[in-house]
Amino acid sequence: LTGSSIRVPTPDVSLAILNLSLENGTTKDEVNNFLREMSLHSDLRKQIDYIDSPEVVSTDFVGSRRAGIVDGLATISND
Repeated sequence: LTGSSIRVPTPDVSLAILNLSLENGTTKDEVNNFLREMSLHSDLRKQIDYIDSPEVVSTDFVGSRRAGIVDGLATISND
């Protein structure tokens, strides 16, 4: 598990990149489905959100009450 962040020139919004090395192979859809389910039905549902819309920009998240928002369209699987 590694991560990095990039400074985004908008007020109160930042970007983080999460890299996962999984023991078993998985697809982009499987990763996104897991993250979507966690954002809806897990104990983390008040902390994370999930989106998969090409229409959003970083300033759309200013004021969000979530600690993190997963952008499903940005998911990359190298398996």
